[in-house]
Amino acid sequence: MAFSAYFDHLQSLPPQDAEATSLAAIALSLVTGLDLLPKAPRRAIVFGPARRAPRLVSVLTEALECQVITAEEAGLPGDAFYALAAAHMAVRAARGLPTSFPGTTGVKTAVGGANLSRPGALG
Repeated sequence: MAFSAYFDHLQSLPPQDAEATSLAAIALSLVTGLDLLPKAPRRAIVFGPARRAPRLVSVLTEALECQVITAEEAGLPGDAFYALAAAHMAVRAARGLPTSFPGTTGVKTAVGGANLSRPGALG
């Protein structure tokens, strides 16, 4: 319900104010999320379509207390990063390997995070 009211509010604003409000909300959510990490990151890498939004990258650079760079600046494929990450996790899950570790996500021990589904195996 809170998001519904937020989106209703955005629609009542002039476009430039709606954009500024949305960017501020994104930055605040990331700042809040990063505050929950056991250790502050040294840099944030922006990938996918977001990296092509200069105002978003600018707002993140101002809001975050770490270096903000695009995927390409980090030597990563910005358009394929989601697919590569999903493929990496899928291979680890299929091999019964952990997908999350104490040093990366703060879990107590290394854990897996997926189940292998084989189409046609249910029927």
